[in-house]
Amino acid sequence: MRNSFKLKALCAALAVTAATAASASQIYLDVGTNFTGANQTGKVNTTSTGVKNEILYTYQSSTTITDLDGNGIDAGDLVSTSIGLFGTNIIDNNYATGFTPGQGFGSASNNGYGSPNWAISFKGENLLGQVAGLNGSGDTAIPLLSYAAGGLIQMLLTFDGTSFNNFMNLLVGGGGATGVGTVLFGIPNFTGVDAGYNNLIHAANGVNCAGATGMQSLVNCVPSPVTVNWVASQDTNVTLSQFVDNGDGTFTVSTNHDGSLRFDIPEPSMLLLMGGALLGLGLTGRRRANRQA
Repeated sequence: MRNSFKLKALCAALAVTAATAASASQIYLDVGTNFTGANQTGKVNTTSTGVKNEILYTYQSSTTITDLDGNGIDAGDLVSTSIGLFGTNIIDNNYATGFTPGQGFGSASNNGYGSPNWAISFKGENLLGQVAGLNGSGDTAIPLLSYAAGGLIQMLLTFDGTSFNNFMNLLVGGGGATGVGTVLFGIPNFTGVDAGYNNLIHAANGVNCAGATGMQSLVNCVPSPVTVNWVASQDTNVTLSQFVDNGDGTFTVSTNHDGSLRFDIPEPSMLLLMGGALLGLGLTGRRRANRQA
């Protein structure tokens, strides 16, 4: 009964996530340098890429499951996952491999993205959750991992592959298994990040804050912050046989993954609608106050 309840809750959460992913917004990246020539077709401006739908990436992960009841991996066991540039991992295995749409025939410019010009990597340590259940049986069963709110993924920009600028954080709001992989979702945040490239990623759908379209400008917009969501999808299914029994009540697995990162940025018309609704509520409240006076 407990397992059924958890699986239903997980499915409900992932349904919300899928709806968010379906409304993913177009973006472009402005690295501040013209790497591939001012006349290359597809750039939003001379220092930017073309318009993109999502960021593609590859990474390494390490997951530890703590067996709470001593009967092997099953629902309710605790999960801790680290991804990307943690430990001794290197950028060659943990970076954004490109964008969709990709660059081709001079269109959808990447503005020199990739070696030796610039690259994006990331790091997330100790993302916490639990096993929601098992898909299948025996050694080929796949643990369905769900993740709690509160985790943090650092987004990193590098021009040399060795020094990194933490230009944005992705706060994890939750996540879990979809049957073909795992999704994480949440909101971007700029508390405690490095300066200089906080507006690397821009909205391409017309939403702006006093003309600024960069991500930090939008989420910190005064007086009306723009609520931006992100969804990361990856092929993270692994079987029970891939987990190593450490003999101390924990199981670990380290593996490689591919995935994609998308952003959901409200359309300008939606922001106007929301602003009008809030204004209406304010006026209603004022009229009620006046009547009471």
